[in-house]
Amino acid sequence: MEQSSSKVVIITGFTLVMLLLLVLVVIALHSISNNDNKLNEIVGNQQKIQHVFTMRESAINRTLLLYKMVRMDDPFEIDEEYMSLLGHASRFMDARNGLVAAIDAGEELEEWDATKPIVSLGAKSQGKVVDLIMADEMDAAGELLSNESIPIQNQVREGLSKMLQGHRIRVSNELEQARIDNKTYYLLVLLLGIVAIALGVSITVYVTRHNTKTETAIVTQKELAEQASKAKTYFLANMSHEIRTPLTAIIGFSESLFSSKQNHQEKVEATEAIVRNSKHLLQIINDVLDISKIEAGQLETEEIKTSPFEILFEIESIIGKQAKDKGLGFKIDYTFPVPKQIVTDPLRLKQILINLCGNAIKFTHEGEIKIQVSCDRETRKMTFVVQDTGIGMAAEDIDKIFESFSQADASTTRNYGGTGLGLDISKQLALKLGGELSCQSQLGKGSTFTLTVDMNISENTQCLYKLEEVSVLQGEDNIGDMHGRYSGHVLLAEDSLDNQQLVSMHVRNTGAEITVVENGEKAVEAGLNGDYDLILMDMQMPVMDGAEAIKMLREIGYTKPIVSFTANAMKEDRKVCFEAGADDYLVKPIDMEHFHEVLSRYLTLVTDGEVVSDTSHGLEDDPGYIELVDSFVEGLPRTIEEMQEALQKDDWVTLQKISHQLKGIAGSFGYPEITDISQEINKHVNAKQFQSVPKLMNKLCEQASKVNSSEFDNAIPTNA
Repeated sequence: MEQSSSKVVIITGFTLVMLLLLVLVVIALHSISNNDNKLNEIVGNQQKIQHVFTMRESAINRTLLLYKMVRMDDPFEIDEEYMSLLGHASRFMDARNGLVAAIDAGEELEEWDATKPIVSLGAKSQGKVVDLIMADEMDAAGELLSNESIPIQNQVREGLSKMLQGHRIRVSNELEQARIDNKTYYLLVLLLGIVAIALGVSITVYVTRHNTKTETAIVTQKELAEQASKAKTYFLANMSHEIRTPLTAIIGFSESLFSSKQNHQEKVEATEAIVRNSKHLLQIINDVLDISKIEAGQLETEEIKTSPFEILFEIESIIGKQAKDKGLGFKIDYTFPVPKQIVTDPLRLKQILINLCGNAIKFTHEGEIKIQVSCDRETRKMTFVVQDTGIGMAAEDIDKIFESFSQADASTTRNYGGTGLGLDISKQLALKLGGELSCQSQLGKGSTFTLTVDMNISENTQCLYKLEEVSVLQGEDNIGDMHGRYSGHVLLAEDSLDNQQLVSMHVRNTGAEITVVENGEKAVEAGLNGDYDLILMDMQMPVMDGAEAIKMLREIGYTKPIVSFTANAMKEDRKVCFEAGADDYLVKPIDMEHFHEVLSRYLTLVTDGEVVSDTSHGLEDDPGYIELVDSFVEGLPRTIEEMQEALQKDDWVTLQKISHQLKGIAGSFGYPEITDISQEINKHVNAKQFQSVPKLMNKLCEQASKVNSSEFDNAIPTNA
């Protein structure tokens, strides 16, 4: 009877599951058909976008070619540029014909009908300029070009840009509708799938509930779940402690900075404590993120030609000080020869060594920390041996330290703290770098960690053979790191007046010259007509943005260094800058170390046989800087008022522009909280998450009111 009942349950359940699967197939086919239709619409609009983009680029290039032709004397060069002009005209015509063939009636046709007359007028005007050039009437051609042709072409470009924006909006709307449709299908499929899965699970449980082996497995799984729950509880408790410890210091010292009773030295010490604990908290977060990436198989490493000595110099400057502060010795021993350069991921290699040395210091109370460096040219491996004279550990505990969230024993966590992630991450990174990480230890006598990595070198790789060569290399490296005075001329393209003044002050303080323009179009013109050693290009500007300006300069043949200068710091933003043709990347707010590093890379260092001055310190005493900060603070209420007005009018374009500028400048004047909130506003506006913006604006107003309160009047922020 019981067996018959089971069969009925199985047959009924199987039938229902098959019906649900059939419904899922129908939904999937309908989804595919709908997506195919949407895709065709999107492809059509993308083709129209390409046609309009080609027309706009051809119009700009024709204007630039005419601009060059009126300044030429050689008839052969004029003929050559004339042929290029005809090529751009041909591409323009092809794109126009393609667009006319592709557009439909309605809004798209109205946009083209509005733009077509000015396009025809521009073509006629350029034809007149060409006729004058070919008749060798350069002055008349230049006058006609400046007074008539270029203004008309600007209207053509604006009209085409509006068409381009219209098509992009339509593509965006189509994509959004496709996302909504897909989400609907997804939710429906998910719901039916859950029902099918629940039904299948119910059948399985019903049929197998009398199976003794299954019952045993269930008991086992329950025990494992309880163990996992205990491990999770322990980890969360430990992480709570590790995170709250630096947070307590950060919040406490941050609140203390609002006190007017603190003197300058106390504020400096509080700021140093905030920075120190922030870095510790950042390391904890980075460890958790790294272990998550490792478990997901998403941790990536790079292969970069780098000097192992530079990495070890950095280790020595960081760890050496920590060891000295604890009363410990620290030294690095080299077994020569050692390659001058290897190919590895320097960031990850340094991360492993800092973690090993940091652990060595943590668990060592007296004695020294030593790094032994050697290489094996046959196996192409470099070895770093980190030895300490610390507490050591028993042999049976060694394997535990390389497991996530684990340390040698519970007392280690109580006495020394830590998340138990560092060594597991280091071991995984060592494997990623083509090597391994191992440990030998003796309780009460210290530990030895041996790290090997692939050098990826050839037979002809240059090696160093004695310690004196390392010392010379270190000296050269230190000279290169100093902030100095430079000769050269910098062009800054930046639309924010505050940023213009701030960057100009920093550049002039180095001894270099600087010229400022407020948009990408003027940057292109200045770059072509002036002699600059370096262009700093803001990426988000009116008229023409930075990426478009860089691309145009590179297409024309401009070869001087261009560095993008932007408040957008995401990986995708960097990619856009480099794809446009930028040589380097600077992020707002200004990091003075990176700023001077970029200047030293592209400008000429002036030594005059004297000690090079360090211009990065004493900024709070600089009258120019104080004036800029005062100006920023005085203008902040008006800026907030403009943002509130834009919010009330749902003017998201204006709000996005102002928040972008504010996030780039506030941090440079010592107000990172305003930068952070502005960045959140900018991010939510860009993502069209408008419902979150009012709350963020309230936070910004609250923070701005603190900046403008009486205790901040006429004061430079402590972290300036």
